[in-house]
Amino acid sequence: MKKAEIGPRIGAVIIDAIIGIPLVLLSFIPFVGIFTGLLLAAYWLCRDLLRPSLGKKALGLEVVGMNGERATDQQLLMRNLPFIIAPLLSMIPFLGIVASPAVGLLVNVGELIMVITQGHRFGDQIAGTQVVAKS
Repeated sequence: MKKAEIGPRIGAVIIDAIIGIPLVLLSFIPFVGIFTGLLLAAYWLCRDLLRPSLGKKALGLEVVGMNGERATDQQLLMRNLPFIIAPLLSMIPFLGIVASPAVGLLVNVGELIMVITQGHRFGDQIAGTQVVAKS
């Protein structure tokens, strides 16, 4: 299997993010953010359980273990842990409105830097996974 190029990986994340935009917007409403933050965290955590996520499916990518075998559900959940930090912060009334976007930006930029420099983002490293192009 061929390791996925960075362009399709970014495109897949953008497609997956577009799906979550309505919840992101709702999370900025005080107290409503408590519930939408929880839903958004669940979405980002579980998005790869669809095997592959909608973005990856659209761009012909899939997540596999480092050995090339099918990734386990546990690995698919673990690889998305960094992405749930910001939605969980949005659940904090008032403070979450400021902290969530800042932390979300830091997490996403950090993950992008890791993909560019190391070929795997932090989530993939802790889960023992990689993103590959489907044959």
